[in-house]
Amino acid sequence: MRKITSVVLFLFIFVPCYMAKKEQICESIVKVYKDSRRQELKLKGRNAAARTGGLGEAKGFKAITYNTIKISPTCIIRGQRDPSIRHKLLEYNYTGKTWLDIGANSGGIIFSAITMGLIPKRAIGLDYDRVMVETARNVSVLLNVSKVVEFHRANVLKGDHEHHKDHYDVISLFSINMWVSNFLEVASWAAEHADTVIMELNGDIALMLNTVQKLNNICAKLEDKTDDDHTTCPRSDCQSRRLYICIPKPLSEIQALMPLQTKTRIERSPSIQEKKGHFSTNLFKTQKQESNIFDDLQNLMKLRKEVASLDDSEPTKASRLKTYDGLIQKLEAILQKKY
Repeated sequence: MRKITSVVLFLFIFVPCYMAKKEQICESIVKVYKDSRRQELKLKGRNAAARTGGLGEAKGFKAITYNTIKISPTCIIRGQRDPSIRHKLLEYNYTGKTWLDIGANSGGIIFSAITMGLIPKRAIGLDYDRVMVETARNVSVLLNVSKVVEFHRANVLKGDHEHHKDHYDVISLFSINMWVSNFLEVASWAAEHADTVIMELNGDIALMLNTVQKLNNICAKLEDKTDDDHTTCPRSDCQSRRLYICIPKPLSEIQALMPLQTKTRIERSPSIQEKKGHFSTNLFKTQKQESNIFDDLQNLMKLRKEVASLDDSEPTKASRLKTYDGLIQKLEAILQKKY
């Protein structure tokens, strides 16, 4: 009789209370992200806010933040990008690891890993945007992970990330190469301070190719984890993005890198609203002459042929071939549409 009573109490009292609490936490997190988006709109305007705080009504659903967070089957915070897909493609186990995420936005990359059960020993998220950092801190409290996760404001152009100079198991750089003009310097610093560096590159093909070629200077192994067929990550999410895991070379072998010269970047001054909100952003206007697609394709074919001729024991051969094949495929698709 006692056993039956215990089961009844569990099913009709404890379970509903637990579910109600989960629902309350979900509603609180949604409110935090909606408030964050309103602040972003007020400070930056709609176009700039969309880059960091979600697209609002775009793409057929309300993206109230940048990264989707799947807290539970019934609680999904919609964003522009889905980090859980990236974690699946990477197959990296953050459990028990020390982790530095540079360009953390509002914490979606870290929170997504945690809700997937990949709970780090310690995780630090850095971002330049004050609103995003405050949002991430508030969400970490609601998710009850603030003891292992912390967020700080940092300007990598001024080298603020270098204050966090511990050695980490992993440092991640998700889609920041178009936002910071010293990306290769940041990647080189990451390689000096981590056993593994995770990177997602975005932008035009010439820029990504230039970056990948230079990353071979710091990576003993550069594994391409991009879903070129889009069987796991849909085009709407992962198009024109490439995902890599870098195992750094020994510290003594990491070469000094020159900043990318593919694009000319011009720093934008903060608006009056941004100054009032004590927010100084570094969004870059990009100036680049349209490259000849045929020349780019020819150069890629040449590079691919050179890599294909390497001995199979060369550790970067397979990954480099995958990168070149993916970029060639994208250029050929552009040509088919254009002509």
